[in-house]
Amino acid sequence: MPDTILEHSHYRLMQPDNKISITIINDMIEDIENDLHEDSHEFIAYIKDIISDWHDSDIGELISNLSKQTQLTFFDCLGHDLPDDIIAYIPEGLHEDILDHLTDQQLTRYLRNMESDDALAIIESIAREDRENIFKLLPDAASSMYRKLLTYPEDSAARIMRRESVVIPEHWIVGDIIDYMRERHSFLPSQFYNIIIVDPSHKPVGLIPLATLMRMERPTKIYDIMDSNALHIIPTDMDQEDVAQLFRKYGLIEVPVTDEFGRFVGVITIDDVVDVIDEEHSEDMLRLAGVGEHNLYADITQMTKARFSWLFINLLTAVLASVAIAIFSDVLAQIVSLAILMPIVASMGGNAATQTMTVTIRAITLNQINRKTLISIFFKESFVGWINGVIFAILSFMMAYVWFEEIFLGIIIGMAMIINLVIAGICGVVIPITLNHMKFDPAVSSSVFVTTITDIVGFGAFLGLASFYIL
Repeated sequence: MPDTILEHSHYRLMQPDNKISITIINDMIEDIENDLHEDSHEFIAYIKDIISDWHDSDIGELISNLSKQTQLTFFDCLGHDLPDDIIAYIPEGLHEDILDHLTDQQLTRYLRNMESDDALAIIESIAREDRENIFKLLPDAASSMYRKLLTYPEDSAARIMRRESVVIPEHWIVGDIIDYMRERHSFLPSQFYNIIIVDPSHKPVGLIPLATLMRMERPTKIYDIMDSNALHIIPTDMDQEDVAQLFRKYGLIEVPVTDEFGRFVGVITIDDVVDVIDEEHSEDMLRLAGVGEHNLYADITQMTKARFSWLFINLLTAVLASVAIAIFSDVLAQIVSLAILMPIVASMGGNAATQTMTVTIRAITLNQINRKTLISIFFKESFVGWINGVIFAILSFMMAYVWFEEIFLGIIIGMAMIINLVIAGICGVVIPITLNHMKFDPAVSSSVFVTTITDIVGFGAFLGLASFYIL
């Protein structure tokens, strides 16, 4: 058995202020992979002792980096000693194997002790036919709640909200709230920031930040100190991206969610929104590269299918660029140096278009595009393309002249560079906005069209100008 486990003070000494470093986790992974077995009781006891004061996210990271079989063994050996919400800290792509391995009773135990938003995320990843078994083991109220939440759209506010909250009627006083929280402390959420105030019909009418509540005397009336102006209300069917925009715009921390009748049903907190922003950002990055939404833990078949369609489309568009070259095959046959310089123009145009396209897609995501800003962005990007075109035209002219000692080659590549970079700037704005207007996801489909156009324009401009020179 490795000394690093037996002398587990080695790990504790490496933990400044209980922060677990990557080095510690990597060392633990290696030791666990080699020595964790169901009959290694002494080793299991050391593992329990070492991770007993770790944060749940650090334990989740440790489990996530173990091999598949070792993960299952880890749950078999330490399952009862793991945090109640540990599954929520394991990447979604690893849920399937672990959930399949756990019995319904074990999984239900975890779900009972998790906050509703985290529990719902786990239930979502369970196969539909297996959910009923879980619902039967949960309390009736919890089962009904999760069934209702699952009827809302997948990316809606209802799917990320937390049901646990502190909600009080508007006729109470500060003392009533304090007494209520003391009596019901075991039912309160682990973290909350505002007290939600509701009217007799259970509709939110204001809120009180905890910092404000703690400064008030017990006899103070809630109605006199609640803030109605700071109250932002999110309907259950609002898209999670719009929720993130609302939090970003107003610097919110916790916002009530209401049903179709305007009644309070839960809250969305800033940690939920951070997860949404991370998820949406990751999706946009993957879509921009044409690899779909599958993650690192997807199997080979899923990853291949996700990438094949866009690679096939890219093949077809590449053929169009080749056709543009074929049109000028006679020119290329006469001057071989054109074939050497030709990729430079197309490559510069593609990179410039990608830069503009990325900025435009981000502006679309942040709802910064309107008629006024569209015109401004269009002319600005066109002008930037022209400026860069002129600069790189001069550099390309010098390079071509030094390389081939032909002035005409420098002039041709310089003029083609200006044309392609201006077109790249225009396409980087127009194509994403047009696709978005047509209800297509610009992050998924823009790059194929933009690259094709800049390739065709780059090749066409360069070879077309060369053909005029030859003629």
